[in-house]
Amino acid sequence: MQDLNITNYDEAIASLHPIEKSVGFVNGIYTDFSDLATNVSGRPGLTRNDYESFRKKESLPKTVKQSILMSDKAYKDVGLIRNTVDLMSDFAFQGIKLVHKSKRIEKFYENWFKKVNGAERSERLLNYIYRLGNYVCRKRVGKINKTKKKKLFKTFAAEDIKIEFENITANEIPISYTFYHPGFVDCVGGDATTLSPKREYSITIPSRIKRVILHPKTTKEKEIVEQLPNEIKEAAKKRGSVILPSDKIRVGHYKKDDWDTWAWPLIHAIFKDIILYDKLKLADMSALDGAISNIRIFKLGSLDHKIIPNRAAFNKLAEILESHTGVGTMDFVWGPDIDLLESQTDVHNFLGEDKYKPTLLALYAGLGIPPTLTGTFGNTGTTNNFISLKVLTKRLSYGRDLLKEFWEKEIKIVQEAMGFQAPAKIEFGIIDLEDEAAQKQLLIQLADRELISDELLMRHFGHDEELEQIRIKKENKKRDKVGPYHNENDDGEKGRPQNSSDKNPRKNKEFKPKLKAMKLWVSDAQKQIADIVNPYILQSFGKKNMRSLSASQTKQSEQTKFNILFNLEPFCEINNDSIKSVLSQTCNANLKKEYNSRLNLLSQEIDRKLTFDEIKDVQCELYVEINS
Repeated sequence: MQDLNITNYDEAIASLHPIEKSVGFVNGIYTDFSDLATNVSGRPGLTRNDYESFRKKESLPKTVKQSILMSDKAYKDVGLIRNTVDLMSDFAFQGIKLVHKSKRIEKFYENWFKKVNGAERSERLLNYIYRLGNYVCRKRVGKINKTKKKKLFKTFAAEDIKIEFENITANEIPISYTFYHPGFVDCVGGDATTLSPKREYSITIPSRIKRVILHPKTTKEKEIVEQLPNEIKEAAKKRGSVILPSDKIRVGHYKKDDWDTWAWPLIHAIFKDIILYDKLKLADMSALDGAISNIRIFKLGSLDHKIIPNRAAFNKLAEILESHTGVGTMDFVWGPDIDLLESQTDVHNFLGEDKYKPTLLALYAGLGIPPTLTGTFGNTGTTNNFISLKVLTKRLSYGRDLLKEFWEKEIKIVQEAMGFQAPAKIEFGIIDLEDEAAQKQLLIQLADRELISDELLMRHFGHDEELEQIRIKKENKKRDKVGPYHNENDDGEKGRPQNSSDKNPRKNKEFKPKLKAMKLWVSDAQKQIADIVNPYILQSFGKKNMRSLSASQTKQSEQTKFNILFNLEPFCEINNDSIKSVLSQTCNANLKKEYNSRLNLLSQEIDRKLTFDEIKDVQCELYVEINS
């Protein structure tokens, strides 16, 4: 038996150190932790600044630019944040569309909106507003020549036509929109600009982007660099920032205070919860690693009996353990003294979803998502979600208002450049973000009372108005064959069977000179309209005479003259000025429907196509009925 050697134990005790002291300034505040180890009666309180002084990587941003960059990182790293922001931006711009009282001008705006990727740019603007709290948009303008202008006016609708009475000189209109990261854009003058209504902005290019701009390697990189604005190229060449052109820059903010240069991001208010959520996930990962970790200790010898094993005993035990395959029970005989201790961890009890609920609830509440929509409904204080739902809808409405303000200014620029009398209007698929079902029910009631058009109703329900008209015509033809008493215009009442004789004598027709005079005026008006408009139609289509027009061109030209006629006041003077004043106007959808229905019924009755003179007679009768 050997003597017990515990010399190393004294050396280990001497190597221990007390708690490290900390005295000094933390974030401008004098902090003293010198008596933290001994003063147990009144230790200094730990604030957020004290916590961050020991954990620099978990500190909250102190400036708005730091908050913008951290919000961007949270959006990219945290799936909950990304899904919520994407959902809000997608929902707020849904169904955006430009409309105008003139179908021809509306088509121009539609084509221009597609050209600049208006729907996609709208989603990006809202995404940056909800994610970063700010957006910086750089627009590019381009000259529009006569050929491009005609393409933007071009439409496949039957009632439209490419016709112009005066040439508009080529002007500049926006052709693309690019968003800059607000973290790289500064307001020239800093906080002092909050006192001035006029602001200028400068941009600083990151070093990684500078290398690509200054030294493009691939052909694609060279093409991209060639298309960059001049101020971006200049900013890449200089060390400092470059001022952006004020007439090409649009900047917007989400509920910015007047005394702030930039708005604080929406995500800034939940940074603490995001950090806690990340730490909980890291704790779960650590707990998962140790959930199946067991420690087995083989003790050779005994301190109580002063039995110290020699090197041979250690080597022998190690050899036995290493030769074990790890499967099944291992048995071996040993003496004089060996002890086996096996420890198990209960860290797996830490794993579970309950600890996440308060943090997730705080995250959703900070983003304005009602608890009933998150699966956490039922927690204390979450049974009434009216306020939370109101917060969400108001945030969506606020973002939509910023989007409308952005496009209304751009639409005004296009209007002035093209010389239009009125700008286009912005419509959305969902008008009221707070109650979509109630809004649709209101639209149906307004349509029943003929206070809005069927076209507007079908547009908000996501249906194509032209396609629905074709379907309605087909269904009406089928209904005409149901029976002799069916008539689509008698509201379900039975009428006289077809091809049957009168049972009672008819009343004598009364001669009405005013109606006869109106018919004569309409007949003469049709000729005068054709004499004035036909030369412009031929010029627009590049034809020598009306007979050389194709079937579709002829149909468009006749529809144009139809619109002009039904927008003129009875007995008015017909000349270039009066026609120009109504050229951009369209006819009521119900009027067109009735007109086309009469043409179809008459054509079916005589079993052939109508001549131009017969079509003009139908127009004349319909005009007199409407205006008599």
